[in-house]
Amino acid sequence: MRRPSNGALVVIICGLLSHALLLATNYVVWDGWWQFADVAWPEGPIVTQTHLSEVGRPLDNAYYFPFQFVETFAVRVWLSKSLGALLWIASALLMVRVLERIARVPSDAATAIGALVASSSVFAMLGEYSLWMYTSAVFLFWLGWAGLSVLPSWKGAPSFALRLVLLATFFLSFNLNSLLVAYYAVALALFALRLGSWKWSEIFAVASRCLCRFPDFLVLPIVFWIWKKVFHPLTGAYAGYNTPSFAIGHLAAGFAAMYQQLIAPLVLELFSSPLWLLTAFFAALASAWAVSRKGAPHRISANRGPILMTVGLALFLAFVFPYLAVGQVPSLFGWTSRNAILAPLPLAIAVVGLAITVIRLFSFAPPHAWYVVVAGLIVLNVGACWRNYLSLQAFGLKQEAVAFQINEVKRQKPTALIQLRDYFRIPRTIDYYAPSIWTFLPTGAALRPETFVFETTSMAPDQVQFDETGKPVSMSPWIPVNRTAFEDLIKSTTMAYAMTGIPRVGRHVLLKVYPTEADSDPFRLGAEYIRRKWFARDTLEEFVKGASSSQVAELPPVSDG
Repeated sequence: MRRPSNGALVVIICGLLSHALLLATNYVVWDGWWQFADVAWPEGPIVTQTHLSEVGRPLDNAYYFPFQFVETFAVRVWLSKSLGALLWIASALLMVRVLERIARVPSDAATAIGALVASSSVFAMLGEYSLWMYTSAVFLFWLGWAGLSVLPSWKGAPSFALRLVLLATFFLSFNLNSLLVAYYAVALALFALRLGSWKWSEIFAVASRCLCRFPDFLVLPIVFWIWKKVFHPLTGAYAGYNTPSFAIGHLAAGFAAMYQQLIAPLVLELFSSPLWLLTAFFAALASAWAVSRKGAPHRISANRGPILMTVGLALFLAFVFPYLAVGQVPSLFGWTSRNAILAPLPLAIAVVGLAITVIRLFSFAPPHAWYVVVAGLIVLNVGACWRNYLSLQAFGLKQEAVAFQINEVKRQKPTALIQLRDYFRIPRTIDYYAPSIWTFLPTGAALRPETFVFETTSMAPDQVQFDETGKPVSMSPWIPVNRTAFEDLIKSTTMAYAMTGIPRVGRHVLLKVYPTEADSDPFRLGAEYIRRKWFARDTLEEFVKGASSSQVAELPPVSDG
């Protein structure tokens, strides 16, 4: 077996340092709750097929099929996290290979880019079962490009067979539809990075030769899109879902929102911890010492920095454009960080290019001093990833605590409808859950839901009134619901076919859930949960139950009136 190169080891180590903590967590977020239920139920495949048919993503079955053979809920959670982290690191390794072999980026710069991608904290939902398709599609996408880098050297029947495999690999990866745009953007970026290898008089001939050699790959995204639109259009509740808009005002608003939700928070997050800044400083010193002792094997030409920076920024705009066009703004934290899954690579290319460019402006600086900048940023990435996973584990604790309170209400007597007032907020995570998620979450993704839960805190904020003494009193509003309105609520989830076990009339309550600590530190809560989970498991249930308190008020029962 071929030993990994030093560059590959650097990428692997950076990825493991950043994401090893993920493997100690057990939180599930958003769609994962009902998707796990689909795996557990006997009728789950039918429910899944109905959903995938409406959302126009039949290829999802290929991604989630292996999980059907894993019966234990906890093992499925751990498996999705483990495979997600490993595929993310593997994708970074493939990116390095593609940059080296196709774009002829020097190995030092390509390795630095790969290390920044592997350690990136931008895609906060890495390892989530509900986003398993995202991570694996990105891996297949870069596996296809790595295969293309060797295809010209293969001849005869093996070449034809490899060509078919690569076409199938790309086709399957396009199930993450943003990769359709990324495919052409990557092709142009790799070509742009190679421009220095040819004379200007040769560029047109080289481009023409590539187009003639790979016409099937050139039209593949178009073929996929036609196949999807003709045979698997959006239907039912998802008809018109994610319809793109190219209006200037719409896109401008999207870019402004992305700056507020992704770019500015990313800068603040990386430089927010004094401890990790100090750690990054010492890592930079160690890097400077290592470079001064051993030197670097390759010198990067002076114009490489601006080229990398320009290509990185152009790729970033191309990668986020599909999301902004459909109104899905990439964010740093929470569920919408899934929209930033393609951002780490272009940001890494731009950062390495910027570091090289800035260092070259100082004549007294060693030509490879940019290593020091990259080493420091990798350490800051590691710190940001750890804080992210601790916060999300605290959010997992919050979910279990709220689920406990919901189940306590259900244990008293059968309940058709719960209006949830969620006052247990975990910073940096998810502030709102759709009714479908709260409905499935208390079942533990193993039982059919028998109670509908919807959170009203976001819909109807608390009202402040004053008592006789003039003291402000917070009043929690509730929404009157009859059977017709209840049916409409269930239909609005787009998953009524999975909620047939919920009675449409019956008990109706208002449930308020509070944290037991007013200023709960998410990092401390997440760390304490992990400590108890692995080293004091017999105290974990008590810890979860004690994390929240509740108030319950009976509301008029849901009836036909």
